[in-house]
Amino acid sequence: MTCDLIILDGVPASGKTTLVKFFEHSYNIKSYNYKRLGLVNMLTKMLMKIAPSVSELPNIQARKFTYEDPIMVVDITFLKRISLVTLFLEIIYKFIQYSLIFLLSLVNKTVVVDEGPSLGWANYLNLLYSKNALRPSNVVLLMRLDLRSLWFLSKFHKVQIYFIDRDQDKLNKFWCLKGHKTPYNTKFANMVRYSFKLFAEISAKYIIIRYIYV
Repeated sequence: MTCDLIILDGVPASGKTTLVKFFEHSYNIKSYNYKRLGLVNMLTKMLMKIAPSVSELPNIQARKFTYEDPIMVVDITFLKRISLVTLFLEIIYKFIQYSLIFLLSLVNKTVVVDEGPSLGWANYLNLLYSKNALRPSNVVLLMRLDLRSLWFLSKFHKVQIYFIDRDQDKLNKFWCLKGHKTPYNTKFANMVRYSFKLFAEISAKYIIIRYIYV
């Protein structure tokens, strides 16, 4: 059975998750919600509770920290020491992610994936340049794993990636509506846009890619 695999990508607060929920309720479509850096963030959050000293935040804040990517507040020196662990966990997580997507695509006509490669690549670049938590060769390896996995899926199903973007005022508004207390990270959003352009240039031959400005 041929499956339409739709991956919603885009900058933070662009409305990806809202659109996925709309598809679920309006068309009874199965969805897969991919949380970026899942195992890595689980590990760092656990370490921050056990040993708050690994965090750049004061001990009390570290114990209560609930930020979307806990790894971003871990001490740089500590992150360098566990860079291979970070790489290993992300590779395992990718294997789990794409395996679940593939299984869902076998039993459903349409599967919508919340979050795409651009966000993941931007996270890797952010960890590389801001935290030195990954080596350049590690980032290239993780990017290639995404490309090969999507190429493999495209051999069985119609893979479509929609990158959603908005103007800055709307992004700021939706960011606040989501309950975030920190300002919107425009630098990271630009990194996501750059990652999308890079991804589109490489994978356009075997994946349908669309840029949507709302």
